[in-house]
Amino acid sequence: MTNMERTVWLLALAFLLWRMICARRKAERVDGLRKTMAEAIIHDLKNPMTSVMGGIACALDAEITPAQRTRLLAIALAGCKSQMTLLETLVDTGRIESGELSARLERVSTRDLLARCLDDVRGSAQHLKVTLDESRTKNLPVEITVDPELFVRAVMNQLHNALKYTP
Repeated sequence: MTNMERTVWLLALAFLLWRMICARRKAERVDGLRKTMAEAIIHDLKNPMTSVMGGIACALDAEITPAQRTRLLAIALAGCKSQMTLLETLVDTGRIESGELSARLERVSTRDLLARCLDDVRGSAQHLKVTLDESRTKNLPVEITVDPELFVRAVMNQLHNALKYTP
């Protein structure tokens, strides 16, 4: 084998080794993303469960009106729907592996998104005797460009943590 042939073989071998290292790093990143996403979703599943439990616990109170009971059960149902959304997101982890997971940005009403979040935690807040102050939402932009589901998940996580740690 000539020096030129050895050099070509060594370069080809080095290239293949480099490709294997890159593929392994990519697989490690994907695996890390999958693990992080699964941990986040498992954590986020606790939040709607709090709304469901709080709404149902309050609805069982004999001293509330039928209208209040209906409202509390609607909050509990919203919590169940939030859990379903999170479970669907968990199923989408296959999209991470293929690199297809990306934010689906759209122009949405800020008030509608926040109302959805606040409605979901209202039952828990009542159960914990915490007052939700919505006065500061008046200064927000009318519309924002976000992925609505990811935005709601992030805000819900913050609201549930606030409720959880409010004395």
